[in-house]
Amino acid sequence: MAGMASNLSQKGSKNRQAFIYCRISHDPSGKELGVARQEKDCRKLAKENGWTVVEVFTDNDRSASGFAKKNRPAFDEMVQRLKNDEADILIAYDDSRFTRQTKEFENLIELVSEKRIKLHTCQGSLNVENSDGRFVGRLLMNVSQHATEKMSERMRRAHLGNAELGQRRAPIRTYGYQADKITADRVESEFVRGMIQRAIDGQSCTQIAKWLNESGQRTVKGTLFQSAGVKKIIVNPFIAGIQSYRGELMPDVETKWDAIVGRDEWKIAKTKVESRTNGRRGNPGTLLMGVVFCARCSVKMYRTGNRAGHERDGIFRCHIRANGGCSLAINAPKLETLVSDAVLIQLGDLKTQRRSAHRSDAPKKKDDPKDLNAQLVQLAEDFGKGNILENEWQVLSKRIRERLIVAELDEFPDYGADAQAMKALDKSGKSLKDEWQNLPMLTQQRLIRLVVDRVEISKGEKGKHFSMDRVKILWKV
Repeated sequence: MAGMASNLSQKGSKNRQAFIYCRISHDPSGKELGVARQEKDCRKLAKENGWTVVEVFTDNDRSASGFAKKNRPAFDEMVQRLKNDEADILIAYDDSRFTRQTKEFENLIELVSEKRIKLHTCQGSLNVENSDGRFVGRLLMNVSQHATEKMSERMRRAHLGNAELGQRRAPIRTYGYQADKITADRVESEFVRGMIQRAIDGQSCTQIAKWLNESGQRTVKGTLFQSAGVKKIIVNPFIAGIQSYRGELMPDVETKWDAIVGRDEWKIAKTKVESRTNGRRGNPGTLLMGVVFCARCSVKMYRTGNRAGHERDGIFRCHIRANGGCSLAINAPKLETLVSDAVLIQLGDLKTQRRSAHRSDAPKKKDDPKDLNAQLVQLAEDFGKGNILENEWQVLSKRIRERLIVAELDEFPDYGADAQAMKALDKSGKSLKDEWQNLPMLTQQRLIRLVVDRVEISKGEKGKHFSMDRVKILWKV
């Protein structure tokens, strides 16, 4: 088989050394019965002609068309070894086993012509040493490629027709659904709703994955959740009962599976998840990164400076170049100091409010997130057994999810930037201003975003680079 080392000690009888190539496009069972039959017929052909089979290369369940998503490692290895003069006869069941692409076939013709390799199939030989033989080979390959393209067109049209009828086509079930792939699972669907709610509340996919794993949930393959898998579930329109075909949504199609979440909720969660950056982590950037906006252009302003080739003190600049460009800029260090001082005042008021709230709420017992998760699972099981009605299940589970989100802000402070900022605020001493400069920049950024929605910069007087009148801080309610 492919990958096995062959000992070609018969260099003197090169004309008798043969490679066999077997391939079948679709073998869902994985039993390799089709390629086994091909090998048997090819070995029979070799024996009848007195050729010595020195290697069999097999690509099972691998398409050779231009639409193939998998490579063919055995074919690639075979080509390389033919280049190394390890055989001079190449056998396959028929010509379409080699390839169904004209470009790939041309490369094969060039190789066998250069190395004087004979091509044979169980249907006859392919003589590519003269123009007539190459013409016949190309003609057969064009017919094969045309058949593949026509089949692809028919399959796409069939898939589109099924999509328009609201049918679901998926190789494996989606998390949240039962084995039939269309009926919502009572327990998993609750966690899907929790994923959507957490995404709307600003939690990252990494944080949601941690919650799922700590709640005992696993993927449909039985593995731990990762951020990429969580994102794939959240952005999938299937969970909202929306049909899609080749990446295009078909919201008007009446689907034939259960919708786990509402369409409006799904759209908000999808937007939230997709808007999160996937860039390199660990570099917090600048203090006011992402919150400074040009009042004229309504776009973010970016900080430059403190590096070679830039202004010595650094500036925030609008980089819009339309209509002659926007020259709006402001001194960065002075702006950061101004905003920080204003934020510290707001944070001091917020901290006082939280302390008062904690004192007034002191007698209340905090919810345990584990208990609330257990209650959600129990509710889903009761509904599945028919012990409670569907509207009762929905109302009760919604109340528990709302309590769970509040409980996890205290229990798991690393769930969401706001929760982490609240934790840093509560842990600070009597004077947050005295501790401000010693806080990590990431913590400072989170505290700023806790109270600041955006900072707008307007055009100033000519010759006057910085003025407090140019700065407008929009606070979060």
